[in-house]
Amino acid sequence: MAYIFAESRSAREIEGQLASFGGVLQVDGYQAYKTMAKRRRKSNVAPIRLAFCLAHARRKFVDVVKLTGSSEALSILARIAEVYRIEAKVRGENDDTWLVVRRREAAPVMRELKVQLTELSDEVSAKSALGKAVAYTLNHWSGLAAFLEDGRIEVDSNVVERSMKSVALTRKNSLLVGSARVSGQCPRRQDLRGPRIARQHL
Repeated sequence: MAYIFAESRSAREIEGQLASFGGVLQVDGYQAYKTMAKRRRKSNVAPIRLAFCLAHARRKFVDVVKLTGSSEALSILARIAEVYRIEAKVRGENDDTWLVVRRREAAPVMRELKVQLTELSDEVSAKSALGKAVAYTLNHWSGLAAFLEDGRIEVDSNVVERSMKSVALTRKNSLLVGSARVSGQCPRRQDLRGPRIARQHL
């Protein structure tokens, strides 16, 4: 994995870094990625498909439970937990095996989850914590369900996020912080060990 210094997180900056990239990009729900993917679709140059992080959606319902104790949010979390149980069962298998198991076992769970979310979206206030969590998940559904169509795609981006913790924890002590010129001269690379880490950016 390569870490690239940039002075902003704008869509223009991301597009510059990924100018020659085409394929599946696993990300969180940050708007700049969606803006870039939309522009690529219009230009039809090196199209990018975004695979979103189920863990990010899950956290929103965890927050709802902490705030309100919502039984609906607990039910949604139970379905998401079942998806993770299925993923854990086949972790370490090859991509084809992952895809077969996902389509057979995880796809029905995800269909039930979408039905539940759709029904809730009509029943709860869009301004409520639960309504916002439901809307976020449905608005990102295509990317959240992308793992059901490609065995290379992870269900979330947790592996990459965990790998970034060491960078975040030490950046205050880094001599490169605040200097674009020096950072550009001293790119940092970090090798990550793990059977599926490289699959985060396909």
